[in-house]
Amino acid sequence: TPEFPENPTKNATAQYTYTFSHWVIKGTSTRVSTSTIVNNNLVLSAVFTQTINKYQVKVVRRSDNAILKAETVEYGKKSTYTYSSNASLNYTVGNKKYTFTGWQDGKNPTNTIITGDTTFVALYDVDDIKYTITYEVDGKQLGANRSNIADTKLDLIPDIPTREKTAQYTYTFSHWKNKATGEKVTADTIVKGNMTIVS
Repeated sequence: TPEFPENPTKNATAQYTYTFSHWVIKGTSTRVSTSTIVNNNLVLSAVFTQTINKYQVKVVRRSDNAILKAETVEYGKKSTYTYSSNASLNYTVGNKKYTFTGWQDGKNPTNTIITGDTTFVALYDVDDIKYTITYEVDGKQLGANRSNIADTKLDLIPDIPTREKTAQYTYTFSHWKNKATGEKVTADTIVKGNMTIVS
């Protein structure tokens, strides 16, 4: 009956973790155990089973640290994260728009082979959402279009429109109003979209 040393170990690689299984006679597949009858000198080789390693993979947005995907992926495979287009990764929060500009270090989760724990970082430019404000007086546009940051108070034009008097009337400016709704517009009006303002 052979005597065996403690179970040997084998260093893991990036791809595999190894677990001792059994002993064999070197150069053969003949398994040796404590019940094996030994009649001569033997050189034994350790046999290991290998398990493919799995790694933690995340896809995150740099702009707000939101996790778009978190999963476990086997060595040599790709993340299951997909997106239809660059534009599909754009998003808005409040009056800010975030435009996807690419992946940090050029590492795209859709075509990168996983060989270890990996975090893919989506990069963004941030801009104010702005709406177009147009002023009209007596059916004619007053000056160039203006822009206003969304969800903020209207940057009301400082110019006060005038209308030529007639023999019968003298005209005094009263207020601005939203052409679409007829609602009065003031410097406290919150801008929610493109707007045409009339006198």
